[in-house]
Amino acid sequence: PPAPKPAPPDLLADARSAADRGDPTHAAALAEQHLAAHGPSAAAFNLLGVAKAMAGDPAAAEAAFTRALY
Repeated sequence: PPAPKPAPPDLLADARSAADRGDPTHAAALAEQHLAAHGPSAAAFNLLGVAKAMAGDPAAAEAAFTRALY
């Protein structure tokens, strides 16, 4: 029988892990990939805001947090 296909990556979980490791650039990239693949999500925009804030980009963080709320 053919080998089972690997599970698709959980981009949001990977983004959280990257943020937890102190890698906001990678966290933001993964959150943006999640948004591109799955559409708007409060959780993804919130995580993107956290990553942008960690990276020292308050304007981008505010924009992402605003999208998380609306």
